[in-house]
Formats: sequence, structure tokens, C-alpha cells
Amino acid sequence: MPARYLSAAEGTASVLTPYNTQEVAGQTGEMLTVIERDDESGWHWCRNAGGQEGWIPVRSLEPI
Repeated sequence: MPARYLSAAEGTASVLTPYNTQEVAGQTGEMLTVIERDDESGWHWCRNAGGQEGWIPVRSLEPI
């Protein structure tokens, strides 16, 4: 979870906004649609050809 979604103090944290932690698996060569870019966290929210959505690490993506 990106730090900007948390309020942390003295070893505890509170969530400031709803955040979905769902990840989507990707296969080599698979085409994904980027729905939401989150360059700060290094993850993008994507949809695969089967309609499944979730976060995937930017390091696993290659623009076409």
C-alpha cells in the first residue's frame, strides 16, 4: 500500500482512503490494459483479456 494512503505514528497506522490490494497475474507476452497508473508505488492497475483486474508491478510491464 502506498504510504500516501496511510497516517502513521508511533508504530501504528490508519488507512486514510479505501484501497484494493488485489493483484492480477500476467503471462509473458500477454496484453494488458492499464486502467490506473501509480508511478509512486511502482504498480499499475490493469485488466487482462479475461476481464480480471488488479495491480501488477511496473517492472513486469513493457509498453507496446
